[in-house]
Amino acid sequence: MSYLTRALILATLVGAVSILAPAQSSSPKAATGSITGRITNGDKAAVGVAVVLYPAEEWPRRKPTARAVTDQDGRFTLTNIPAGRYQITPIAADMVVSDNNDSWRPGKPVNLAAGETAEGFDFQITRGGVITGRITDHEDKPVIGERISLESLDKNNQPQRSNFNYSRQFMDTDDRGIYRVYGLPAGRYRVSAGEDPKGDGLRFGGRRGFYPKVYYPNVSEPAEAKIVEVLEGGEATDINISLGPLAQAYTLSGRVVNEGGEPVPGLQLGYGKVHEGGGLGGVGYGMGMTTNARGEFRIDNVLPGRYAAFVVTRDVGDVFYSDSVSFEISDKDVSGIEIKVHPGATISGHVVIEGTTDRNLISRLLQQISLYSNTETPGQISAPNWAQARVSADGSFRVGGLKPGKARVMMGGWPPPKGLTQTRIERGGVEQKDGIEVGAGEQVSGVRFVVAYGVAVIRGQVNVVNGTLPENVRLIVHARRQGSDTSQFRRPVEIDARGRFTIEGLAAGEYELALGSWARGPGGELRIPEVRQSVTVSDSGETSVTMVVDLAPPKREDAP
Repeated sequence: MSYLTRALILATLVGAVSILAPAQSSSPKAATGSITGRITNGDKAAVGVAVVLYPAEEWPRRKPTARAVTDQDGRFTLTNIPAGRYQITPIAADMVVSDNNDSWRPGKPVNLAAGETAEGFDFQITRGGVITGRITDHEDKPVIGERISLESLDKNNQPQRSNFNYSRQFMDTDDRGIYRVYGLPAGRYRVSAGEDPKGDGLRFGGRRGFYPKVYYPNVSEPAEAKIVEVLEGGEATDINISLGPLAQAYTLSGRVVNEGGEPVPGLQLGYGKVHEGGGLGGVGYGMGMTTNARGEFRIDNVLPGRYAAFVVTRDVGDVFYSDSVSFEISDKDVSGIEIKVHPGATISGHVVIEGTTDRNLISRLLQQISLYSNTETPGQISAPNWAQARVSADGSFRVGGLKPGKARVMMGGWPPPKGLTQTRIERGGVEQKDGIEVGAGEQVSGVRFVVAYGVAVIRGQVNVVNGTLPENVRLIVHARRQGSDTSQFRRPVEIDARGRFTIEGLAAGEYELALGSWARGPGGELRIPEVRQSVTVSDSGETSVTMVVDLAPPKREDAP
């Protein structure tokens, strides 16, 4: 064999070894698992139904982890699933998934271990019902784009939670004034159209004026409404509503000035309904236009009621906080409102991550953290005062635009950074459990925001004894690290059909688990005996825990 031939063979072997070496030295890939189940419609297989698996923590901005379609026997298998917490749900727009009792998080939770096959995640689906009708005005002309509202009622005609998709509670009429709501569970419904001036008063349409709310069949009070009965797969037709004349909405105008009385341009206005208790309530607040070069603003289409107006400091919270000004709209426009903004206080300092000394990891974690601060006073007519700040690569932060009072700083963002738990806030070496006191325009520095990092896992099993929970009840467990701020409970973790739960990303320490503080059943909130249990978590690995829910009636003190 020639030297050249030997050299070529040697080079080839070396190249092969160099290609294979990284693959041989790489860490093994974590085992994936699967989930199986069956979907039926009555006693028949539901064929061709899509089933989707979502990560539990990424709701509502979620991407599917796995998909499947039921076969001729109604069975499905979801494969190649990493260990974790998930939500599994069938997708069938015109059907009702009877096992769903939560319109916000439909489906069933699944806690999957590495390489596990989870079986028996079965669902019953039924044909959904339909409510359809036509909405006209007082001249019998079709009302286009009018929103229809449905309330699900119990046997006593009281509103109840329903498992139909939230978006189907509100449907708009077409160009003929016709609406059609489908996929409804069998039951009792109250149907209405128009807007209630006694409600939150926020407008989501561009129409000048509003139609006062009318319930089917053309009555103004909910107690007088005729209940619409929907049968499984049935259709309630001619649920027509005639709205009265278009009522007038009004305009609010004024200007925003600083403490010196000078106009402040480029600020966005907000307004909210003032409730009887004196505070801002409802679903939030409405957004108005931004102030012009003269600091002037105008908010159109405001319904009658008592409101408070303020500057929305969400995007300029690094500079200002705003007064709120109350006003009443009854039968005319309101003008001349003057809202004053003030230089806000600031809180600055550093985020400190405990539980790891890996600088690269700490740098990556810091980039995932957002901090929020709030000094809103509950029960008072005060402008919302939320400030947000990103954390710099060196851990430094600064939140501004805070009004005087007790400011709470907290870790935000959704989903929250995995493995991080807020533990305490220190000022001058003293823990600030009740918030940080800030004066008008004060600049507070040197604050330490301490976060614990961990990769430990608690895997739990919940056993129910001396009774059976009602069907479809959802149990929740919380975990709190002992010694941390008592308000800082971790987000709730749902227990799956097998009684399992998983809490991930924990730092070492003592934790208190709380189970049974509330649960949801078909009839609404259900109180169950509260279970609290302590558990010690090490730096890494998994800790197992069993919690027992005892449904036996408590013994009377005078019982023998």
